[in-house]
Amino acid sequence: MGFSLCSPCVYPIHVPCNHEEGVCRVSWHCVFSGNRCWFRYHGNKPNTISTVFGLYVLITILAPISGAHFNPVVTMVDLIEGKSATVQFIQYIFAQALGAITGAMLANAMFSYPLLEASTKIRSGGNLYIGEIVATAGLILLINLLVNQKNLVVIPAAVAAWIGSAYFFTSSTSFANPAVTIGRTFSDSFAGIAPECAPKFIAAQVLGALIGLGLAKVLTREK
Repeated sequence: MGFSLCSPCVYPIHVPCNHEEGVCRVSWHCVFSGNRCWFRYHGNKPNTISTVFGLYVLITILAPISGAHFNPVVTMVDLIEGKSATVQFIQYIFAQALGAITGAMLANAMFSYPLLEASTKIRSGGNLYIGEIVATAGLILLINLLVNQKNLVVIPAAVAAWIGSAYFFTSSTSFANPAVTIGRTFSDSFAGIAPECAPKFIAAQVLGALIGLGLAKVLTREK
């Protein structure tokens, strides 16, 4: 048995569980990608509301099944802290990426767009990478502090609120998730990201996660 960073020692995860995580990841990314496509018609306010509520509901109901591992950098931090094995990490990363791509395809189908389309939305520049570092560092810091405080019940709401607010206060609109970044390369919309821009976004997210983990260690260090 392993345990999610989002809810250690509360939500058991069966290893291997890549089929469970695949279903969970598709469910989440279908909601996320779907509301991003909806942006084309309705603007960013309902899009963000949908993201916040969808993320809260899916973390709440899927955490007992897979630990709600929707984010590869959260899974990476689990690995760094010795809370998951390397094999489990690889299984989760594969399921997260596959689910993200499948979810994007489902969202495209729902809104009558080509099933497979490559994004042409260029997202590059130091300001955007800083935005991703801030968004991801804040996410990892938030989760780790709540875990340390044993305040696990508020994690779904806190994570959803952070992602929703970071959409507005970061220059990058808070991707904060490598799997989401990969999925959005298959959405040729305002919410998409051109495939050639994705690697630097993901690198910024990994750096942000490490910074967030470091800050959490400093703030929870016993005096």
